[in-house]
Amino acid sequence: MRGIYEIVAVFAVLMVCCSGLSGHVGFSAVASTGPLEIDLSAIGYQQFSEMARRSGAVNLSLDFLGHDRLLFTFNWKRLFQRHADCPSTHDDRMVHAAVLDAPTGKVLSQTDWYLHDSRRYVWPLGSGRILMRRLNSLYIVGADLHETLLWTSPKDLLWVSATPDGKQIISETMEDVPPQSAASKAKQASKSRVQIEFRDTDSMAVQRVIHSDKPTNIEALSSG
Repeated sequence: MRGIYEIVAVFAVLMVCCSGLSGHVGFSAVASTGPLEIDLSAIGYQQFSEMARRSGAVNLSLDFLGHDRLLFTFNWKRLFQRHADCPSTHDDRMVHAAVLDAPTGKVLSQTDWYLHDSRRYVWPLGSGRILMRRLNSLYIVGADLHETLLWTSPKDLLWVSATPDGKQIISETMEDVPPQSAASKAKQASKSRVQIEFRDTDSMAVQRVIHSDKPTNIEALSSG
């Protein structure tokens, strides 16, 4: 079975083929009228090991930033300086992000993101924007890879998603509980519930709240 990194490469090739362009710098033509491939080694990408592909971690992403821009991100899998204030419970890593010009394969901008876990970290929002998660903070990222802080959750984000139209962001956190005695807390711990909030992307105002007995990793249509 192909690894996800191969799927990404095939996806990129198909996208370029649909553009009807050929013979540009940064691509290698299989045939004069055949598919073109983006050489991802130019930004330091290497195929992941079998262990990394089976780990369950989200190690790369490929998203559109408009019709002719691609955002490709991947786990560097390299040594880095760990932040001194990060607890041992963090699964810190460096993710490299690069914006590529689809017709030519040219690298337009690139940067490194210091992330604190191995879960999903980017979602497309449309209009050339990407939602990026760093632990419990969400950022809006554009084609220049400039980060604008959108919202920081006061509680751990158990799950994050976005509707296909990018107009709503879905977040899951543990439900707030009123102050209780020690005995009541122990009893309540076994009945902890999850609060799922649908927020407007621009204002982050809560538009809808759902309660669940456990994290549901919910995805939603643009209509709700």
